[in-house]
Amino acid sequence: MKRNAFLLTGVGLAAVAGVLFALGYRAATSTVPVVAAKTAIPADVPVNPSDLTTMQVPRSFAQRIGAVGNPNDLAGRYLSVSVVPGEPITVGMVASANDLEALASQYAAEHHVDGVLVDYAANSALANAAQPGQDVALVVQEQSSVTKLYPAHVLAVSQPQAQSGGLLSNVGNNSSGRTLFLFVPRSEYMEIAPALLGGQVHVVFLPSTQGQ
Repeated sequence: MKRNAFLLTGVGLAAVAGVLFALGYRAATSTVPVVAAKTAIPADVPVNPSDLTTMQVPRSFAQRIGAVGNPNDLAGRYLSVSVVPGEPITVGMVASANDLEALASQYAAEHHVDGVLVDYAANSALANAAQPGQDVALVVQEQSSVTKLYPAHVLAVSQPQAQSGGLLSNVGNNSSGRTLFLFVPRSEYMEIAPALLGGQVHVVFLPSTQGQ
């Protein structure tokens, strides 16, 4: 009797172990869809759905890296880092609503200058060609017919719907729908604010200083 009970106990434990192994194996080998970059996506540029694809990865891996599972969660959002084609996109890569202000604060700290974050509606071919990270100049035509250049830095490029209500909106014909988020030194901003509000400021590129 004892021997039969021992055998039954052994069989029961083996069955339980088999079930646990099967469950563990299934959890380790099951895959889930995650969002990945279909094309190279630069930082500080709104994500377009056409830039995204999905790929199957192990569930444990997706959970460990915090992968984004729904492409709709990224439409129009910013990424805080650049990604390459085929790279899974994680929650930590997605910029928050305050990242524009964070970019401005970071730039101010790195260059030791106090400044203002300005959104500028692109209304010229040069403004449309500007890219994040470029240094440009704001051209203001003074009443005395003297043209002045005010250096500015392009922090990000976005669509109008991504603008924050707390930013200065430049009034003008934005035929491309692009908006430049510019860092303007505060001392210069105080001089050009009226022209910005009146849509009388134009963006030009600064001459290259390479090799000088």
